Amino acid sequence: MIGLAALLASACSGSNPFQSSALGPPLPVIVRDSTNAYQAAPSVQIRGSYADGSIPVSVRVVVQPSGGGDLSGHATYNGTPLSVVGADGKVFTTGLRYWQAQGAQGLHIWPQYGAGWVLAPSRDPAASAITAAADLGGLLDQFQRHAGALVSEGTSELAGQEIVSLRDGQTVYDVSTSPPYRLLAVRRAGTSTPIGGLSDLNLELRYGGRLAVALPASGQYVDPGDAATFPALYEVQSMTDIQSCDQSSCGFTATLINTTGSELGQVTATLALYQDAQLTQLLGSCSAPVAQVATGQTTNVSCRITAQTYQSFDASLTQSAAVYRHVTIQNPPYS
Repeated sequence: MIGLAALLASACSGSNPFQSSALGPPLPVIVRDSTNAYQAAPSVQIRGSYADGSIPVSVRVVVQPSGGGDLSGHATYNGTPLSVVGADGKVFTTGLRYWQAQGAQGLHIWPQYGAGWVLAPSRDPAASAITAAADLGGLLDQFQRHAGALVSEGTSELAGQEIVSLRDGQTVYDVSTSPPYRLLAVRRAGTSTPIGGLSDLNLELRYGGRLAVALPASGQYVDPGDAATFPALYEVQSMTDIQSCDQSSCGFTATLINTTGSELGQVTATLALYQDAQLTQLLGSCSAPVAQVATGQTTNVSCRITAQTYQSFDASLTQSAAVYRHVTIQNPPYS
């Protein structure tokens, strides 16, 4: 084409290449059209890297600028790989980074539950840094506002397409040289972006069809602010005295409370009797399934201990010898 391409080829260094409408569209038109193309796109794939403060971030996400900023894809934040999906003002990431922050117990849970999603809190730094890429860190708005200050750095090719590089201070915008004009890459050295505070930004953009984002359904994610979304965790609330003990068996009842969420597997309780307070001399134990109850509700569990060790000790029990009760809960995925 003559127009834009011919004009760029002959532009002097540091000159504005789009001044003459006879040779090509004015620069504000190019900026307007490429900005509108981004904002109206059914989807844009954004891939590249930047820094969130001192933390390295890489992204490969698809965003839906025309649909309210929905996004889906993958990222690496400070060395931790994450999947991410966002819509309706909510952002979900896969859970490894969250469970790592919970220490040893979190890393124990992760293999069984961490493949699910975690609803990112509003100020979660990883989610904020990833979603900032959807708005190019605020550089799209700056591209429009600074149209009159853009300076051409000449033409080149990006993924087989001719582009012109337009500089605004530390930021360089790569725009296609033929209609429909599209912003194809953004680079910013050093200084932070207006939104998100991203630096050393290097992003490429590819335009595609409509993006369908499906948010995780209830039971497929945990919300750190809502205990009911976590795996069920039963704790001992109280224990009765030993009940109906004779030479063959003995038992007691434990009341358990579900402190969080729904069960991921059958919870069982082991009721044990010990001869000493240090719980080193086991008289016997028995196990029973725990009935599932809602968060904050209680349930009772009991069973009969029939171990030979207990039966041999029974004579002492009839003389009111001290015994010590203990309950252990097998609570997947926590134990």
